[in-house]
Amino acid sequence: MTVKSMDELLVNEAYSEIISECEKKPQLSDDHKLFLGIAYYKTAAFEKAESIFELLNRENPTNETLTYSIICKIKTNNLLEALKEYEALCESQNKILIQ
Repeated sequence: MTVKSMDELLVNEAYSEIISECEKKPQLSDDHKLFLGIAYYKTAAFEKAESIFELLNRENPTNETLTYSIICKIKTNNLLEALKEYEALCESQNKILIQ
């Protein structure tokens, strides 16, 4: 399934279809991992979503994946880890101001 069709499913809130399509594939691109993580998040499967976002953050971190990861940690009551990620995100985004 193409990224464009996955995006359409996301816009149409077809989260279970995204999960089903992604779980069929043996390997996912980063884009497909992102869609899967968002679909898990939107269906309140926060632990599954968190593991996807942590993987993406290790491989290719973005503000979006970091933000989702922080929110998932809050939803699963992993507050200390959420705070650490939030502080790291703030520092990285404000590096110029801090110096």
